[in-house]
This record gives sequence, C-alpha cells and structure tokens, in this order.
Amino acid sequence: MEAYNLDFCFKGNRTYVHGTDIYNAMFDYLQSIKSEVSMIDLSFHGIAKKNIEISKEKPEDEGLLKFAYKYKVLTIDAIVDYINNKLA
Repeated sequence: MEAYNLDFCFKGNRTYVHGTDIYNAMFDYLQSIKSEVSMIDLSFHGIAKKNIEISKEKPEDEGLLKFAYKYKVLTIDAIVDYINNKLA
C-alpha cells in the first residue's frame, strides 16, 4: 500500500492535530501531485493524536481511520460557475 506521511506540530498545549492543519497539509500534498486541485472534501472520523499517513486504500483496521477525503480538479471557468451558482 502506497502512503504519504503528513507531519504536524501540536499547537500550544494541544495533544491532537487540528482539522485546519490537516486540511492545509492535504491541500499542499494534493497540489504537489495535481497542480489544479480546487475542491477538497474532508470527513473526520476521530481525533488524530499523532502524525497521519495518507493512503488511497482503507486500513485493514478501520479503527485507525481518522479522516477520509476526496478532491476535484476544476478549471477556472468551472470554479467561477460553481461560485456564481452558490451566490445565485
């Protein structure tokens, strides 16, 4: 199973990884493999108390699963259309 490690530093006195840090790291990772990533959908399934490994496959022990993600690669025209539809 191919995996990519996200390395985090805990902020202040926290003993967990904050969702915004996970999102930012995911965005950076996805941009490194797909330069036009426009939309990321994260679904959290637990508190991450240590660094996270990203994989395209579910772990055998689903208790290890802390979040799931999917993403879209959109053109700038599709992004503008999406925003205009949301504002309409």
